[in-house]
Amino acid sequence: MLASVGCERPANPGPQSVPSSTEAEIPATIPPSQADVESGVDSNVSVDEIKQWIDAGEFDEAEQGLRRRLALDPTDPPLLFLAARCSHGRGALDDALEYLTLIPADHPQAGLAAQGQAADWLMQAGKLPEAEARFEEMIQRYGNLPPLHRRMASLLNSQGRRVEAAEHVRQLIRLGDVTEKELLSLTTLSVPFHDEQIDLVSGSPLHQLARAKRMLVQDDVSQARQIAEQLYADFPQSTAIAAFVGRVYNVMQAEDLLANWVATLPAGIEAEPEYWAAMGQWMLRRGQPKVAVRCLSEAVVRDPTDRVAYLRLAEALAATGDAAAAERVAARQQVLQQCWQWAINIGFERDTRREDMQQLAATLSEVNRPWEAVAWEFIAAHDRNELDQKLPELRERREELAASDSAADDPLFLTCGVDPSQYPLPDLTSLAAEASTAESTAATVSNRFQLAPALSANSSANASLGTPSTSAASIKLVDVAKERGIDFQYLNNQSANDAHIVMYQTAGGGIAAFDFDLDGWTDLYFCQAGGLPNVADGSQPNRLYRNLAGQQFTNVADHARTDDRGYGQGVAAADLNQDGFLDLVVANIGDNRIYINNGDGTFTESTVAGSGGWTTSIAVGDLDGDALPEIVEINYIDDPAALTAQCWGQGFDCTPRIFRQANDRILRRDANGNWRPWEMDNRFAETPNYGFAGVIANFDHSAGNDLFVVNDTKENHFWVSRQGDGSSTFGITNQAALRGCASGASGEEQGCMGIAAGDFNRDGLLDLHVTNYWQQPANLFLQRSGGFFTDYAAQYGVAEPSRATVGFGTQASDFDRDGWLDLAVLNGHVFDPVENNTPEIPFRMPPQLFRGHHGGFALDVTATEADSFWSTPTLGRTLAKLDFNRDGRPDLVANHLDASVALLENRTEGGHWLRLDLVGVTSERDAVGAHVTVRHADDVWHSWVIGGDGYLCTNESTVDFGVAAHSQVAEIKIEWPSGARQIFTGVDTNQSYLVVEHDDRLVPR
Repeated sequence: MLASVGCERPANPGPQSVPSSTEAEIPATIPPSQADVESGVDSNVSVDEIKQWIDAGEFDEAEQGLRRRLALDPTDPPLLFLAARCSHGRGALDDALEYLTLIPADHPQAGLAAQGQAADWLMQAGKLPEAEARFEEMIQRYGNLPPLHRRMASLLNSQGRRVEAAEHVRQLIRLGDVTEKELLSLTTLSVPFHDEQIDLVSGSPLHQLARAKRMLVQDDVSQARQIAEQLYADFPQSTAIAAFVGRVYNVMQAEDLLANWVATLPAGIEAEPEYWAAMGQWMLRRGQPKVAVRCLSEAVVRDPTDRVAYLRLAEALAATGDAAAAERVAARQQVLQQCWQWAINIGFERDTRREDMQQLAATLSEVNRPWEAVAWEFIAAHDRNELDQKLPELRERREELAASDSAADDPLFLTCGVDPSQYPLPDLTSLAAEASTAESTAATVSNRFQLAPALSANSSANASLGTPSTSAASIKLVDVAKERGIDFQYLNNQSANDAHIVMYQTAGGGIAAFDFDLDGWTDLYFCQAGGLPNVADGSQPNRLYRNLAGQQFTNVADHARTDDRGYGQGVAAADLNQDGFLDLVVANIGDNRIYINNGDGTFTESTVAGSGGWTTSIAVGDLDGDALPEIVEINYIDDPAALTAQCWGQGFDCTPRIFRQANDRILRRDANGNWRPWEMDNRFAETPNYGFAGVIANFDHSAGNDLFVVNDTKENHFWVSRQGDGSSTFGITNQAALRGCASGASGEEQGCMGIAAGDFNRDGLLDLHVTNYWQQPANLFLQRSGGFFTDYAAQYGVAEPSRATVGFGTQASDFDRDGWLDLAVLNGHVFDPVENNTPEIPFRMPPQLFRGHHGGFALDVTATEADSFWSTPTLGRTLAKLDFNRDGRPDLVANHLDASVALLENRTEGGHWLRLDLVGVTSERDAVGAHVTVRHADDVWHSWVIGGDGYLCTNESTVDFGVAAHSQVAEIKIEWPSGARQIFTGVDTNQSYLVVEHDDRLVPR
């Protein structure tokens, strides 16, 4: 429960509460008046008796007594108050209000109480606009009384009208009568605020707006939409409701609904920051960044706490080429994000609460919110029992603020120097006109979450190609692990009760698919655990399974000397020393290991200097442009408490955010062959986070390779390459916030786990699929231009099926060879929800298979017919891809916390295929960053050589294409990381080829 501490009482005297009917200042008894005595009226009927009758519900008796007494004095305020209560008890609200209006508003004792009671009854009756008008009238009449502003804030917050409510909370701060919870409500106004102590249960449908906003924040989009649309139908002139409807449609990425929405906007909508935020994000998605800048600037001027609006504004500015302004706005967004995190810590009363209060107060001053800052100083001083000591100084600061307080913030300060007037407004007439031509039938919209819609206007021209239907062949992926000799299961040192789990036991173990002995058959390496973290030889040995011509696998880890016994996490296979043999980098909770391939079936082990922490994944590729690979350690938590914290039992809180985050590291090989941290000028080591997976590729076709890292519960990182000053080497800078991939469509940070990379809409740009936590839809980051992304998960049919999952490993591959990438995903919760009193949430979850086509993705429910693997709930984790039997069809290998490894053989009868193994000469040998384009007639496909490969794994490095009905392709073009290009024409398909940089031959394999 949040504490409620008053900062300071106002100096001027005045009423401190608005009494309800039970608090009205009515004497228990009133002696008979002189007129009473003279008229002979029964003096035994006292006000006290009438009050007792009303309390007992005996309204007839109370009414008779009131009639006799009011006949003598019809203007007596206490009697009128009781008459109002009697009528209200009978259900006659209008009569009750009429009695209260007879009490003079300027009556020194009863006037304010009568007005307050009328407003309360109106709220209880669901007459919220009338109640609001009463409170406004009282504020005008009686002045800035804290109880009035508190009730107004409560009334408005209960309707989801957060920006309006905030004005009244700010008045409470100025009056020196604000609670901690009210202060917390100001941190971010774009999220709902709910206070059980002041919730107004009236049954009014207007309260449903706040509920709908809570649904949207909880990612229950369908329920939020249903409520919002009903409210809009009932209250078409409500600008707050209209603005929220636009926000919902924007989250849905429903272009047709947005066009219809624009055509029906009520007058005054421009006052709503949520309207401008929705419009700005829509314009950004439509490829109109300048219009987006105008809209989002208008949004933050009206609500300078909107973290998502600032994030999108930074993206829009970056897209217009104004990098300096984009950086300023992104910095402001980070400040607001940190304030939000401090507020969360304070609200949950975590160990850092006092320190967080001080940080929050200091930062709010920096963003020109000094009244909130000083209020937090009061709260912090009270929390530390230092209020008496600090009070004189704090009062002086309040007086200084009151003397210098300005009416409003400078808009240019709020927009970080961006002048909104220099950017165009949206053309509402043109947008509304689209409503008449857009595909907008109710059936199409209602099925948006089940069936992938058509591509947006800026999608690939390939969308209209006549590729085979996804229904042409049923995808069949069948588990053959046992019959092929793979009997491995990852052990995480879990207790007999699988609900009793600690943080380090949740991630799973890594997989590498690589041909270590160069016999042409892909082998498999599995990381193992089973012991305690940070113990070098405390776990079971890792295993290396040699592939015997696709028929059997045999464990050779002992002979190969790759049987590491650390607490295993991820693994990467790469040619670290450029000798033609793939090496291994093993991530542990503890020291990481490098295994150099000796070329004779054995490896030489060494320890990665300075590791020793919690590394989840490893990515390897050239990041500095010297044609030699770097090692990227993606690290998770740097906090010993995470290795012992009990994550079960009622009320447990094991979110990673309560533990100290870790720094990722980039390692370069020095002249002596040692791997050392890369000292760069880009603050790479100064951006700790909860890293899970990474991908190295040349996303933007500029400078060199880039690095995308997904982080758990915090913003992702996108390290973009740039040319070094006066040299041929590169640096990298984190531009995730500017490039649209720091977070998903909602703009809120998510629990990101796995990555799959590929060209999902066939526009020639590399896209990303990211798996997320429960009730957080997966992301589908499509590049809208070189290096800039938009999350199209909703529009492409991925969002809704992924909400009710906790996704981990994911891979993109064309399983049915129809020319469109499909997606496979492993799911499974982190902690048993039963332990957190949410038994309706599953612990084990079945995997998912999404079939790609020209309109997006559709969940394949027929996969269960091929193998029970796809219908069996498990705690799925790592997923890697390979073609273990060299039949030209991509297979998968899946790892779990509670089941043995599955080797999923692809038995799909599909179209034609083409596979290329690239070997760099001038480029690094693994050719990470190479871009391959395949063309035939109007069909074009793109693929890349990628480092990292997703969640804790390394895929087979072959560049793989499904080419649908084509038995031959007209052209293959390869763009090497060195800049070299090679073109091959008239190439037969259904064949694997070896391609060596600068060699004009395609060598069949």
